[in-house]
Amino acid sequence: KIKKASGGSAEILVGSCTNAPAEKEFARGMTHIMLADFKDPQNLKQTLDSPEIVADLVAIPSLVFDFHPNVVKTAEKNGVGSLKHTVFIKFKTEAPVGALVAGYIGLTDKIEEMKGFEWGPFANDMNRNGVADKQEVELTNGFEYVFITTFYSVKDRDAYLVHEAHDAYLQQLVPHMADFSVMDFVAY
Repeated sequence: KIKKASGGSAEILVGSCTNAPAEKEFARGMTHIMLADFKDPQNLKQTLDSPEIVADLVAIPSLVFDFHPNVVKTAEKNGVGSLKHTVFIKFKTEAPVGALVAGYIGLTDKIEEMKGFEWGPFANDMNRNGVADKQEVELTNGFEYVFITTFYSVKDRDAYLVHEAHDAYLQQLVPHMADFSVMDFVAY
């Protein structure tokens, strides 16, 4: 279930995993997701300056990252009832990242059920010295990019997962991934 809180320094969505049966294992033990939109980047840095918070986050299966989304397509119904399909990727060093991102973006024109789409590299400068450190890599699990697709229903997400354009894209993408995770949740 999702809880949405706003006001103050952040807007937050929290939900439990609703991955499709064929993708349950891709959640990698994570059972909940929290997306926080910090209005002021300093608030994120202050939150991560707390040793207690960071220790808790590293102790449980979790991802903590900052990213500045490139919004490709905005869903008309982006809140209550929408399903967020989040994909986290670490690409292999030699991967043609630009072409792979362009291919993912291209799916928005081929698959009607994709109502919203945004993506971006992790802005892994959450720490204080401007360089990703060991603790930050632990918090991001080494992932470098996030892709978030909005669907209006589980049925729409399931249609996307078996769509021929999605299957063809996966044939191009998978050989270039060093690691990945998938976590879906429905906003209530």
